[in-house]
Amino acid sequence: MRAHGVPTFPDPTSSGVFLSSQGNGQKVDRNSSQFASANKACLHLLPNGGKPTATQTQQALAQELKLAQCMRSHGVTNFPDPPLQDYGRISLRIGGPGFDPNSSQYQAASSACKQFTPGGIGLP
Repeated sequence: MRAHGVPTFPDPTSSGVFLSSQGNGQKVDRNSSQFASANKACLHLLPNGGKPTATQTQQALAQELKLAQCMRSHGVTNFPDPPLQDYGRISLRIGGPGFDPNSSQYQAASSACKQFTPGGIGLP
């Protein structure tokens, strides 16, 4: 990805997850044309061409359901369940209706539930 024009693309975590930013705070713009081009050029390097298996899909969905349940149990009552078509894309649901990701309640819930996020990194 870096060789194809995304210099801030991070190394994977120890569990193989690619985060949206590096530890130094540099973020990857996943909507940029450079990212799209690099992603297309590098997709063949991912297992199964970057497509999850049925088992991986079910595991990710189960993990996100646990995250949603945990967030709700910690006071973020409107935190939604993951839609099937968007599993693994938690960021699409951040800042949804009924909760503020910048609130202290949300931040506390995010910290308490981080074990249910990819790589155990917590939510933004």
